[in-house]
Amino acid sequence: MKDTLFKIPLVQWVRRTIEKMQSMGASGVGAWNAAWLETYLELGGKSKETGRKGCPRSAAYGLWCLGLIAGGGKPRQDYPIPRVDRELGKNAAYAAIAIDLLQAAAIPEDHELLWSRVRRRYIELTGELPATTDQGAVKVASILFRSGQLALRPDHGPA
Repeated sequence: MKDTLFKIPLVQWVRRTIEKMQSMGASGVGAWNAAWLETYLELGGKSKETGRKGCPRSAAYGLWCLGLIAGGGKPRQDYPIPRVDRELGKNAAYAAIAIDLLQAAAIPEDHELLWSRVRRRYIELTGELPATTDQGAVKVASILFRSGQLALRPDHGPA
């Protein structure tokens, strides 16, 4: 199940979480976290601990806040990666970098190669050390990219 996260279809998980946020008129991370877990359980998730995992949840939230999810109801924010890292966290930064790399067709859709390049780019852009393994942020970005769920820049080049 290539486009799943924790055996849950990721696109449905993200889309339903966004729908919940829009119906509540909410935009904060606390509301996102609650909607994310509720959606996970509705889609058949079994473990609340799994549904609360922060890395993929934070990546999806960051992409939504940045207006990178097509039809997500948020205006596009082309923040530099250091600002994304500072305001939305490392996982949002990893996801945004992955999208830039995928959109630029700078690499094939090989997960390990993508993660390696995301790590390198994160260091270049922030001067900080990234995580040693992808805990879901890059997988979230890759699935959403592959599924045509992103509001991509028309120039197709990395930020």
